Amino acid sequence: MFQSVEHCVTDSVYQQRLLACTACPKLLNGTTCSICGCIVRIAAKLKERSCPKPSDNRWQLIV
Repeated sequence: MFQSVEHCVTDSVYQQRLLACTACPKLLNGTTCSICGCIVRIAAKLKERSCPKPSDNRWQLIV
């Protein structure tokens, strides 16, 4: 599933999403989003996911 272009973002977008999450104060232990509880390395790869931070969507401008 994580290799499917149908379900996953490109490697470039994935890396940008991970960088955005790394800079977020809501990231716990470098792995988990404290807002939604997701494992960031998994959620960032999936096209259907978005940043769960309502006031500061860090993935909004990443295309």
